[in-house]
Amino acid sequence: MRRRARYRCDLDDERGEHFAIVPVSAGDRGLASILLFTLPAGALADMVDRKRMMFIMTVWLAIAAGGLALTGWFHLISPWILMIAVFLIGTGFAVYSPAWASIQPEIVSNDELPSAATLGGLQLNISGIIGPAIGGVLLHFVSANAVFAMNSLAFCCSFSQSIG
Repeated sequence: MRRRARYRCDLDDERGEHFAIVPVSAGDRGLASILLFTLPAGALADMVDRKRMMFIMTVWLAIAAGGLALTGWFHLISPWILMIAVFLIGTGFAVYSPAWASIQPEIVSNDELPSAATLGGLQLNISGIIGPAIGGVLLHFVSANAVFAMNSLAFCCSFSQSIG
């Protein structure tokens, strides 16, 4: 039997209405966008420059995470804003992932490709565990908005490395 960690996120809007967003786990984030966009993104990755597509999606992710931080700092966050941001971030990953998978054979030799694919999958699984853990620890010291801003900054560092 598989167990998932669940948490409850309570939000109050400007009218004083209380919202609870309950089953959002690491595996459920952006599931709708992944289901909707991964297959078309794979076809798109075969038609366009993959590196450019990955760069655009990294910028997309930075903007989505930064937008979430800004809406939090300006006290404009609502359940709808949160769900839209999760959808946009999920869409960014759904479009980025097929481009990354298809560019790997250009980066590594055929002999190293199975190891590279295994390492890429391992990295994805480990980052899905360590990333939220780091975010949880950071929440103890800084606000959620600051954590979203750090996430956006990390995406900015990522695309600045792809430029140079």
